[in-house]
Amino acid sequence: MGPAPLRVVRRGRPMHAWLGTAPLPSGRPVVVLVHGAVVSSRYMLPLLRALDPHVRVLAPDLPGHGRSRALPFRGLHAQADALVDWLDALEVERAAFVGNSYGCQVIASFAARHPERTSCVVLQGPTGEPRPIGRLLFGLLMDSLQKAFTRHGLNVLLDLKDCGLRRAFALARELRRRPGDDLMPFIDRPALVVRGTRDWYVSRAWCEHLTRLLPRGRHVELPGGDHTLNFTQPERLAGLIVPFVLGATARAPTPFSAVA
Repeated sequence: MGPAPLRVVRRGRPMHAWLGTAPLPSGRPVVVLVHGAVVSSRYMLPLLRALDPHVRVLAPDLPGHGRSRALPFRGLHAQADALVDWLDALEVERAAFVGNSYGCQVIASFAARHPERTSCVVLQGPTGEPRPIGRLLFGLLMDSLQKAFTRHGLNVLLDLKDCGLRRAFALARELRRRPGDDLMPFIDRPALVVRGTRDWYVSRAWCEHLTRLLPRGRHVELPGGDHTLNFTQPERLAGLIVPFVLGATARAPTPFSAVA
């Protein structure tokens, strides 16, 4: 039995998600997996399965991605606000958040503006690094070549079709012009910044910089890991996430009644 699809409508906004299947007792931490730009929760499923035996886990499609209905593009904070509405519909009062790439910026917006809804955050391969366009394109090319003939490469093509070129270009412009470190000092929750040593898109210096800005930040590198550890090395990433989340949420029980 695999992850179950979940469709929630809040304020007329339908959002699709995947729900883990582990029969865990009530009160265990809820972990929300937030995907990157253009892609969808489809490529978060390997990590969902790795986390499933340990926590309650959800992987939503942000608006305009995957199976969630597209809305007029309003940027980063609107995506975070959609997560707030979605959690309200599920009656989830507090969650741990794990993001990849642009998903880390969405989580940063959520955690900085809604600390009472956030137990801890894991930022894996966080984007927003101010680098010359040539270096960014080179990093994107190298990361794409690593996955071109893999299942992840096929997922990206399917997700690009769902997202559409217009929204994809809008997201690319936002990633280019918006710094990714402006919200970090306001995230007063335990935070783990994770980078793979073979991540061509995000540098070690950038992750170390973000960690210094986080009031309660810690930085870990996984040898040989790439930009999407959630897909390529989910068990190793889960091995970092589970003890971190359980430790951070030990004194913060998370009600999760709507779909329990």
